[in-house]
Amino acid sequence: MSLDAPSARKTELRYRATLFAVLALAAALRFTNLGWGLRHVPPWDERVFVENVARMLTEGDLNHRFYEYPGLFFSLLAPLLAIAGTRDPPGPLAYLLARGLVAACGVASVALVALLGRRLLGRAGGLAAALFLAASPVEVRVAHMVRPDVVLETFCLLALLAFRKVGPSRGGDAVAGAALGAATAVKFSGVLLVPSYLLHRALAPGPRVRGLVIAGLCAAVAFFLFTPYALLHGPKFVAGVGTQWSYHYDQPGSYPRMALGYLRVLGIAFGPAAFLAVLGLLLVRRAWRDWAPLVLFPLVLVLTFATSDVRHERFVLPGLGIVALLAGASVQALRRRSAIAAALLAVLATLPSLGANATYLGERGRPLVRDRVADWVAAQAPAGARILSYDKDLGLDRARFVVFHPTEDPRLDRRLEHHVDLVVSGVREPPLSETMDVLFTALPERLREQQALFVYRVPAAKKQLETLPLPPSALRVSQREAELSAMVDGRLDTTWSTAGPPEPGAFVEIRLAEPQPFLLIELVAGPKTSGAGLRLQVEASSGGSGPRRIPAKLVPSLPDQPRLDRASPVQVLLLEPICADRLRIVEGGRRTRPWGIAELRVGTSAKCCGRDDPCTPGTASK
Repeated sequence: MSLDAPSARKTELRYRATLFAVLALAAALRFTNLGWGLRHVPPWDERVFVENVARMLTEGDLNHRFYEYPGLFFSLLAPLLAIAGTRDPPGPLAYLLARGLVAACGVASVALVALLGRRLLGRAGGLAAALFLAASPVEVRVAHMVRPDVVLETFCLLALLAFRKVGPSRGGDAVAGAALGAATAVKFSGVLLVPSYLLHRALAPGPRVRGLVIAGLCAAVAFFLFTPYALLHGPKFVAGVGTQWSYHYDQPGSYPRMALGYLRVLGIAFGPAAFLAVLGLLLVRRAWRDWAPLVLFPLVLVLTFATSDVRHERFVLPGLGIVALLAGASVQALRRRSAIAAALLAVLATLPSLGANATYLGERGRPLVRDRVADWVAAQAPAGARILSYDKDLGLDRARFVVFHPTEDPRLDRRLEHHVDLVVSGVREPPLSETMDVLFTALPERLREQQALFVYRVPAAKKQLETLPLPPSALRVSQREAELSAMVDGRLDTTWSTAGPPEPGAFVEIRLAEPQPFLLIELVAGPKTSGAGLRLQVEASSGGSGPRRIPAKLVPSLPDQPRLDRASPVQVLLLEPICADRLRIVEGGRRTRPWGIAELRVGTSAKCCGRDDPCTPGTASK
């Protein structure tokens, strides 16, 4: 018996109010503590997207440059990152906005599941499916990072809705093909929608061959429209696809183990609702024409990714909406007998997921080990302090501190430790020196943190390095000799620099009356950070002998230098210990800007000729 108009209106209003509450829950779970960890260097998986979008904006093109992925996700991020402004590297606001897009797509996926569920099941089943997806711990965790999987899920659900329009009309196949191509342009695994489309096309009326051709053409047009550099830079794009393939299939894995692992993800994603999904699979068998293409999609995801030797729960995330719909079918079946019982079942099945999310979001809200170390350093270390951090992602304030990272050469790192004021190291990477005092300890307090961090200090009485006094008369430069005294006047606002972009071979030379042991050279670039050295080389001579190149390690290494965009970046050249009376620093690369040095300091030690760092006059240590 149909409802009268007022009753139908009330029912619709209740449905919309409940759907709004479910979407509000989804948004709260995904946007809460979205900025976790952004005071530090973000994980590589996030940087690769945000930094390449920043390059797109800087260069003013649509070239996403990271061809291991297609381009649509980068293009979707670009308008938001433009709000944050062009900055190298991108700041916390850029990552927060990018995460916001991912979280918003997660909420949109919940709305799409509710829509698809209403059409397939009814209001109650659609709402229950949306609730299960909104509270899924897997969905919530992945939505807190800049990755394309959540966005792919949204596009896959749109594609599955579009597939339902496939029929006698050509437009249905065109829309379905365009949706499939757009999903693949977000992430290559979107192509796994193809079996679902083929099954839709086989079960629907209309010209099948012509429909397949139309859908294929529209899919290709949509893909290349959103990923134009797949054509413009074809060889690089193919190489990127090959890299992605080798990442997944580097070595053979156990297919049954991988498949079971992905099936366990369903239990993690939905808790008790996963059992409702199994029951729902039986309940929808009579409507198999509608459900078979949908159920095929998560099945294809599991069967395909189980062939890889790499497993991540986010790989099957695009299919979780279908599993939620199957669980919603069980609630809809119970709704026919008791609305209260159906609502109670949906809520009770969601409670374990809500508990898991509360734990996860609680961890995200508490300070990280890195946060506590960074807070301590900010409060206790003086401005200008030199800090060697074995945690490369710690994210200390480079506008206030001089931050170095280890060279991975124990001898050089030991020397660098004696050059800095503080050392930050983890329990798995204890400091190489045995003369350090522990100033601060940060122990893990969160389930997902496994490493403590310690702040060490080398006592002044035990420091092995000394700064060698350098009068202006001890210096010689390849050009602009009148300004060379600026390198040793103790000021950062005065700088020696070349008159313009120097030719390879521009140099600064130190001349001493008698040989001295050299262990390191410190170069402060001054306020013009573009003046930092690029390919610095060191030559030494003694007693009138000809100069020869000696091994030198530049800290930071060249890939880290673009991050030195704050005031007065400092570079250190760690040398193989050598005793010489002449030391020449040569700029070996071609530059577009002048090379400049605000302060030049040389580290020496009376213990250079000792047992730990053997050094003979005029020779480097072996």
